[in-house]
Amino acid sequence: MTPLRTRLVLVATATACNVHPARATRLERQGEVTQTICVPPPPAVDVLLVVDDSASMADHLPDLVRALDVWGRIYDAENRVLDYRIAVTTADVRQPWCDSAAEDGAFVTTSCRARLGDFIADADANEQPIDRAIDQRAVCTDACGHGSIATLPTAIEPGGERRSRPWIERHEGVLNLPDDLSVPEALACLGLVGVSGCTYESPLEATRLALLRAQDPHDPAFGFLRPEAALFVLFVGDESDCSVRPEHAAIFDPDGGGALWADGAGAPSSAVCWNAGMRCTGPGDPYDHCDATAIDADGAEVDDDDGVLQPLSRYIEQLAVIEQDKQHAITSDAQRVFVRVLGGVGGIDGADVFAAALDPIEQASFGIGPGCTTADATAYPPGRTRAVAEAFPEGDTPTAYGLCEADFANVPACVPGQWPPQRRRCVETCVADADPSTDALEVDCVMTETRTDDGSTRTIPTCDGDEVPAGAEACVRWTTGDELEGSCVDEGFDVGYQLRRAVPIAEGFCLTITCTASQQPLLDCPGLP
Repeated sequence: MTPLRTRLVLVATATACNVHPARATRLERQGEVTQTICVPPPPAVDVLLVVDDSASMADHLPDLVRALDVWGRIYDAENRVLDYRIAVTTADVRQPWCDSAAEDGAFVTTSCRARLGDFIADADANEQPIDRAIDQRAVCTDACGHGSIATLPTAIEPGGERRSRPWIERHEGVLNLPDDLSVPEALACLGLVGVSGCTYESPLEATRLALLRAQDPHDPAFGFLRPEAALFVLFVGDESDCSVRPEHAAIFDPDGGGALWADGAGAPSSAVCWNAGMRCTGPGDPYDHCDATAIDADGAEVDDDDGVLQPLSRYIEQLAVIEQDKQHAITSDAQRVFVRVLGGVGGIDGADVFAAALDPIEQASFGIGPGCTTADATAYPPGRTRAVAEAFPEGDTPTAYGLCEADFANVPACVPGQWPPQRRRCVETCVADADPSTDALEVDCVMTETRTDDGSTRTIPTCDGDEVPAGAEACVRWTTGDELEGSCVDEGFDVGYQLRRAVPIAEGFCLTITCTASQQPLLDCPGLP
């Protein structure tokens, strides 16, 4: 009698955004083998992009176009089947010393083609007045071919009101964009926010306001945050945060004392923001280190509640509460909020570079030297935004990436390498040949699929060559001989499978494979242990 072999395999997905493991079980009896593989629903993530729209970003727009295209392709890759929402806001918050039409955390809903005036600015990359305005309208028109972005109606809860939402989403396998608009295209049209925003960027306060909007039933952004989804906040900008307390707006006033202005400056600049939120020690070539610090209007270090900029605790605590709510909702201790920065750091490993600028005009403009530089653009250390990101890490991955780099593929958080998780696709026994009269191994196997959302079960038909048969949503190809995966061959198995789908499946599911087992495995599968 053939000895029985029973095996239990647990395959856990190694990602912080999907804490539910895939499971595989196998039961073998005389003359039959049954193997079951269970895969959880795809991980869900809500992505908030907070993009700097000040004049100093003008030279970075071509890189931003590339980054938006890469991210759109990553999130919407078919082999990941992610459940995601992506919203965009700017780093622009109203304050007395800026006359820009600030978003104040509102989600961007219009195509950049409808906002071409936002791609003109009256300052150069160092934010100093010039005779000829910056004109980056062509960046938008080249990258975005759609004059408007209208998302298809969706509901934020089952049976709820269906209407257009101010975000891109793929939920339960359904994309809320029209057929002629891809995710990378939509992301480019929304994510190119222009260069006419306030010189004194406030990405942290903009994020706080955006998340408050997402929880306000009267705001179009309401419902963006889902309790079961991870939250990923990505800051994109070339400077540190300048979220000023309203009562301290006078730090930019020529009659306000100017203690935080650059030495000898006749006008305020972004250097005020750096000097108001960061304190560096050391000679400056480079500095020993620079740390986020509460500083008052006289330039003295003070307690958080007395600084001219909003305390970092204001933002960390807000995100921590959201994270705690998510953990309670999914009854898991896994971290559910992630924050990253695409800004002025060195290399893809996100190393901080702190040094005084060699050019005195540049030092007076930004208060710090470049964190990264290319032939076409310069970015400065993220400072306060990175300090917030470091409170919400994702394992050992960097919290910041260089805006000057060419590869943006590693920036998105909460994206597993592939879903369903990679595993060998073998029938884990020695399968009998249903017709020994032929040279080929004739497979006698049946695959059924059970969806975990409603318990419905269906038989998966055999593929018609490489195609899914008409009327079917999926099919299976049984692989043998030279088509068998190398890992299956190495284990001594003689049959594998390839599951093909006509449409993605958003729910969790279990596949059950039942095959006739060989009664002479030592002869038919000599490689089996």
